Amino acid sequence: MNGRVLRCAFVFLIVFMLTAAVWSEPGDWLELGSGWEELGGMTALDGNLYIISGETLYEVDKEGNYTDLGGGWSDTGGMAAYDGLLYIISGGTLWEVDKEGNYTDIGSGWDNTGGMTVLDGRLYIVSGGTLYEVLTE
Repeated sequence: MNGRVLRCAFVFLIVFMLTAAVWSEPGDWLELGSGWEELGGMTALDGNLYIISGETLYEVDKEGNYTDLGGGWSDTGGMAAYDGLLYIISGGTLWEVDKEGNYTDIGSGWDNTGGMTVLDGRLYIVSGGTLYEVLTE
């Protein structure tokens, strides 16, 4: 190997070691960006985060880069991800949303929603003090 390649490898090794030393303890954190206000929900799907902020849905990668997927997500009552799709309660309606932001109304009457999640391939919603299992297909 020539000296230049060895120097580059050495610099890479030092940077890697310093990064590992700084980012190695439980509870360590790394800021990925600010400005996420008026949060309506956040979930993960297929390696990205999906965040509703200021009534807009964003796709966010692991480095904090984001893409605007569309607005109008007011009065958000819950957000979950399952089987390649997002499920969002907005304005009392349950919406099925793909990763490009296209959405389909799959039911209304979801007022006073207190939580929403997926367990073992099933969607669960707490609304009006009652727990519901919701069919998505």
